[in-house]
Amino acid sequence: MLDNWCQGQRKAIWISKSSALIEDARRDWCALGGNEKDIIDLSKIKLGEPIPFTQGILFATYSTLRSRHNDKSRLKQIVEWAGKDFEGAIAFDECHSMGNAMAQFAKLGMVAASQQGIVGLRLQNALSQARVVYVSATGATKVSNLSYANRLGLWQTGDFPFTSREDFVESIEGGGIAAMEVVARDLKALGLYLARSLSFEGVEYDTLEIDLTPTQGGFAWL
Repeated sequence: MLDNWCQGQRKAIWISKSSALIEDARRDWCALGGNEKDIIDLSKIKLGEPIPFTQGILFATYSTLRSRHNDKSRLKQIVEWAGKDFEGAIAFDECHSMGNAMAQFAKLGMVAASQQGIVGLRLQNALSQARVVYVSATGATKVSNLSYANRLGLWQTGDFPFTSREDFVESIEGGGIAAMEVVARDLKALGLYLARSLSFEGVEYDTLEIDLTPTQGGFAWL
């Protein structure tokens, strides 16, 4: 978002799980040199009304994104603000909230796709030129939960051999953990997947033996 901002693209969309996380968004943006007023809280703007800002980072939750009333919807409100030619960034924080974005068979029959997953896909499709970032510590607990990530190019592209989303899910589920590791490896090789962890560089530890007194060691568990 900052890179786009510095290049003159002064609109971005930040979707997150909880409304309380807007304070984290403001903190992080200000830490990069931005202004907290750049973060626009969509929940403060009435459904159906035009968003009265010519620039800024529009913050909304998944539950807000899927809300609608009659012919008014938050999705339409966001798309009209961004514009059809929007090329800014859309960040899906805690993107696993869009899991189950496709209908699938279960033990008790067909399970419908989640509304959050559907509206997340619709936002990506409506703003087809946007730069999409999926952020999560648990992006998918099962392969079908990746069905929201259509911008990774896992299907219907030349990078992977899957003709459709359903073909991808069926093939990878059939291949088990080994197949999922291959997908993760290839995504990393293409620069589409970053998996970071905390460094233990400089960490030191010692083993301490502490003798307990009779009082300290005399508890009985009943």
